[in-house]
Amino acid sequence: MRVSLIAVLLCSVLIIGCAEEKPAPPPPPPTNPCPLPTGYKLDPATINVARGTLSRCPEMLDNVFQSLLDIGKHSPGEDNKRCIIDLVKEMVDAGRISEKYSKSLLRKYFSPKFDALPDTRVMRLPFEVEEIKRNLRFELDLKKEGLVDCAGQREQYEAARSECARIFQLLDYLVLNEEYGG
Repeated sequence: MRVSLIAVLLCSVLIIGCAEEKPAPPPPPPTNPCPLPTGYKLDPATINVARGTLSRCPEMLDNVFQSLLDIGKHSPGEDNKRCIIDLVKEMVDAGRISEKYSKSLLRKYFSPKFDALPDTRVMRLPFEVEEIKRNLRFELDLKKEGLVDCAGQREQYEAARSECARIFQLLDYLVLNEEYGG
């Protein structure tokens, strides 16, 4: 009886010892310290996510700005523009971005005036006209995204489109008639 009891205990120990251990569950994925804002409305919670991301990762300004524009497209309105402008101004006040960059960024998206006009020498104008026009078209697309799609300000965009057409006519006239001093 003693032998059978020892045999049973020995078998139990061997079975328990040979039992396969369950692997430890994988650790949870690390949280992103710099999440991009998401959603369908620019509300205080969305702006707080953007503010937090920009305070930790100011180099993500362009990505956060684009995310806010995309969110604003779901419900265009002037409040979207105001929220984005206020956030960019906070970044300037906090010293995270330069005032020059913020003005350029906001002008590209939310102003009928163009930022892409270069300070070019008139003698080089004929060689740069196509590049200038290409840059203006690109900026006009950005203005449509900011003014129409996000802020719902079609009349401001139409003013920008009209300004762009006038600039194109002026450039063509100067080059065609060699009025640029070249």
